[in-house]
Amino acid sequence: MKISITITSEYNRLFGHDFTRLMDVGRWAEAAGIDQLDIAEHLLMGDGKSYPFGEYPAPLDDPWPEPIAALAAIAAVTQTVRLGTGVLIAPLRPPALLAKQLATLDRISNGRLDIGLAAGWQREEYQACAIPFAQRNQRMDDTVRACRALWTGERVTQKLPTVELDNVLAVPTPVQAPLPIWYGGSPTPATAQRIAEFGQGWVPLFLPEDALAAGIALIGEAFAARGRDPATLQVRHQLFAQFDANGRLNLDATFAPVERLTRIGVTMVSLGLGWSIRDPADVEATIAAIGAWGRKHL
Repeated sequence: MKISITITSEYNRLFGHDFTRLMDVGRWAEAAGIDQLDIAEHLLMGDGKSYPFGEYPAPLDDPWPEPIAALAAIAAVTQTVRLGTGVLIAPLRPPALLAKQLATLDRISNGRLDIGLAAGWQREEYQACAIPFAQRNQRMDDTVRACRALWTGERVTQKLPTVELDNVLAVPTPVQAPLPIWYGGSPTPATAQRIAEFGQGWVPLFLPEDALAAGIALIGEAFAARGRDPATLQVRHQLFAQFDANGRLNLDATFAPVERLTRIGVTMVSLGLGWSIRDPADVEATIAAIGAWGRKHL
């Protein structure tokens, strides 16, 4: 079992709009032995009413860093911690540009990139980019196919429903071949098929353990149908932070589900930075404590 720390808009609770502190978080995570640092995204925020998990859990005016730029900055001050987009709304970007950005980031980080992708849920983001919301899943599939082809370093001619490439070459290629792709999404047959065809991992969101286990089994079946070993599936699951009487992270209580999660096939657990730490003065020490707990127990 590995540990990741995820940064979303709740970063604002700790450091406000000071994104230079992202590099401090990267250094602290690496020093603590944290396996991965993930940055999620929203390009912009609408009214939040279409959020699929109930009431939107954070202020709509919290800042979201752009993940690729932010991870490049963190890559420049670290050497070993893996860096993930957790998750990137892939259909909002032109596929050729996305392929170039991700290949460049994998080069800057010397092969430490994990790509988390999803289609997103906000119609407003698609409207702002002049992309039909109804095409988001097709566009995501076409984007991944185009990126995979461009990352080979060979000339590509490809005609897909939403992407057309005509005898084009993209250099540099990534360090990793293939670049690991993790998909966000509900545990549906379509998600399972998408991961089995294109991906290495799954990033579920807010699932109870029985639904999580069923989703892992469903994706495993899709892997087997394509001749892939279901045991190679990677799964990252978000833990819910538990606090002690002093308002500090209670590590034993927070990580209590890990043994059960391991049995059902989860390979990485993640803690949200701003959801797990309430005092900016505690960030470095808490990250160090998370790493120490992991080294002792995992």
